[in-house]
Amino acid sequence: MSLKEARRGHGGLRGSATSLCAAGWSPDRPGLSNCLDGDILSAPDVQGRLQALKTRFAARVKGELEELQRLLAPRQADAAGIQRAREAYQILHRIAGGAGTFGLDALGKEARDLETRLQPLVEADITTPGLPDQLQQILDDAFLARIHSLSDFLDDTAPLAAGDPREPYLPDDDDEPVATDIPQVSPTRVILADPDVAQASPLASRLQEHGYHVQWVQDPVEIQAIRASLPDDGPVVVVADAALQPQLQDLEMTSHPHILPVIYLAGQDSFELRYRVAESGAGGLFLRPVDVPALVERIEAAVGEFQSARRSRVMLVDDDRARVMHAQAVLASAGMEVRVVVEPADILAQLPAFRPDILLLETRVGPCSGPVLARMVRLQPEWQDLPVVFLTAGPGDVDQDALDTEDVLTGPLTDRSLITAVRSRCYRARQMARQISRDRLSGTLVASRIRQAVAREHAQVRRHGRRSVVAILDLDDFRQLNRDYGHTSGDIVIRSLADVLRQRLRSSDLIGRYGGEEFVVLLPDCTDEQARGVFEAICEQFSALEFQSGVRSFRATLSVGLVELGTFASADAALAAADQVLADRQPDAQQDVRVWTAND
Repeated sequence: MSLKEARRGHGGLRGSATSLCAAGWSPDRPGLSNCLDGDILSAPDVQGRLQALKTRFAARVKGELEELQRLLAPRQADAAGIQRAREAYQILHRIAGGAGTFGLDALGKEARDLETRLQPLVEADITTPGLPDQLQQILDDAFLARIHSLSDFLDDTAPLAAGDPREPYLPDDDDEPVATDIPQVSPTRVILADPDVAQASPLASRLQEHGYHVQWVQDPVEIQAIRASLPDDGPVVVVADAALQPQLQDLEMTSHPHILPVIYLAGQDSFELRYRVAESGAGGLFLRPVDVPALVERIEAAVGEFQSARRSRVMLVDDDRARVMHAQAVLASAGMEVRVVVEPADILAQLPAFRPDILLLETRVGPCSGPVLARMVRLQPEWQDLPVVFLTAGPGDVDQDALDTEDVLTGPLTDRSLITAVRSRCYRARQMARQISRDRLSGTLVASRIRQAVAREHAQVRRHGRRSVVAILDLDDFRQLNRDYGHTSGDIVIRSLADVLRQRLRSSDLIGRYGGEEFVVLLPDCTDEQARGVFEAICEQFSALEFQSGVRSFRATLSVGLVELGTFASADAALAAADQVLADRQPDAQQDVRVWTAND
């Protein structure tokens, strides 16, 4: 089976980005769609949806204003009147919280002021002496006239024109675009810009050995033609001689959304060079002769950052449907995956299935306190470190005592501010999670995390009847390699294997370092025969890599034992079987891919 065939059998190119879906949501539908699958909408499509949400919000507010009139017009100065005033307070609170989201700032400001007038009635005990008299003083003619005039602020619901300062922010072609979760199945494209053939040719060959699709250009102007034909399904890495930095700067290389910051190569070192390269926004600087494994690590790190930046996962908990749908549309337009929860009781059930980077939580969701909900989530060991960000409609919504140590976003927020704030928090959350869960040498998951992942997948396999594979990879004769070439060379071999796995496996597959020279790979939605083809191709590519130890060169090989998860009663049993498959191979067997059978 060819590598291309193996990849096709392994699932092909699959994305998992979440968006506001063309088929999954309609302004006429009463419910909410989580929109977990579907096509990413273009900026005009998203803006159309946002305008529809604004129109729907205005219609809802008109009905709420009629309810306000019904509640307050009788001016009852008794316990029933106080209860009516409290209901009116809640309505004004919802209007004030949602108006700024849809550009109706004047409406939000007026509703907030009226809400503040009623607030003492809400905070006091209903039996407090003098409270009916206070209610009568508040509900004077001027107050009721302002309630009646709230509808005047809804005249500002005309379609948003281009350039209107209230126009929702949507990324354009020169900003960070909508993107999908791009699996690394096709080789990463590397553009090597170097006028020196003697330098460029051997480096291009070494990068091709590592599985990259390399295009060599002598003149940076040639990159302009390449840019016009770049596909939109993966990152592009530019590696260039530092002498070309001024020309590349003039070409504005990174204005293309899929071209990563340039990695420069230089023959001589100096402070001035390093400062100039850093000032240009470069992605790295390597001195010649180039340490190719280190360069590959930098390329893979840049590709990983590109993928994770467009894979932000946000769980949004809010019972205000108009507000939550607007926030979902805005965040989805920036390429984020958004899971909406409107019922607090659903939070714990949704978390394991979605696994968000952050939890966006209103300070009050229906009858529930946001800080208490956050505490409830953190009582679960798996979620005790989940970052929670509280959304408030304004400074008056903040309970300083309850939120004193929490991360709070105080509204009203513009769409651009919301995207920036959420994206930066997702990035920090992923960086922190990476430090906790990643092996320092290989950058893959630590043993405990990959075991947890295998256990979760095993539960999914048994529950839904799908087929998934777990494999254990072992570097052949690794101890002898360490003795012959040193532990530093052994570390390079381990990092190089991790890089090859990241290149050749899907983004949905998980890789973990299981021991000194062992790795575990989890392949969801995959059969053992499909996995065999994939790993045979990986073994072939890895064995072709040439490593250097001083003046000596050497190669390394690996063997693989794999099993289908659903065959076993537990995840631990599946891992033990994969390990046994490796142990049972012939003593001199190398570069061997073995599948567990019932006879083993």
